[in-house]
Amino acid sequence: MILCDRNIFELREVLNRKKPEKLPDAEVLLAELTYELVPAVYYAEKLIRDTKDQPILNAAIIADVDIILTGDKDFLCLDIERPRCMKVADFLELEGV
Repeated sequence: MILCDRNIFELREVLNRKKPEKLPDAEVLLAELTYELVPAVYYAEKLIRDTKDQPILNAAIIADVDIILTGDKDFLCLDIERPRCMKVADFLELEGV
């Protein structure tokens, strides 16, 4: 699994704003997960509607990830071959889980 540092920043920011009581659980999860952390890339490689998402998309392209798992409609409507963008449920179905 590859995570962009912007993903972690956004996770903490959203949880702090919407569900601060869940932030400690998220920190435990991040501490226990095995992942490669890649930096956000702020120059435009591919354009996405939400400018806050651009560094995440750029990092995924540079890291050559196969799939971005997301519920974000701005990613899901992208017309790109790689990385593929899909919902977690669609990925699990694809994997036969």
